[in-house]
Amino acid sequence: MAIECCKGGELYFNMVKAGKYPGYVAHHFFSQAVDAIAHMHERGYCHRDLKPWNIMLTESKDSIKVIDFSYATPLNKIELECAPDFLKGFLSGTK
Repeated sequence: MAIECCKGGELYFNMVKAGKYPGYVAHHFFSQAVDAIAHMHERGYCHRDLKPWNIMLTESKDSIKVIDFSYATPLNKIELECAPDFLKGFLSGTK
């Protein structure tokens, strides 16, 4: 297992401290999160617990890293056509 140190801390605590990010910063982090999710989906996995506490910032606080894959699952186990049934049977993660 390889672990990268993200000295910027959790996105959540940075958001609380900042109060409000300027639009361009929020857009930058959101774009990176979408790219990370797309990367996981292209490789056949779903994170299933994505939230600000599971996104870390690099030391320079200009890039994000998605963490905590404990609820991740292969996409081939998910019936996307039956989303309501999927949510009833496999809802996991934290609230």
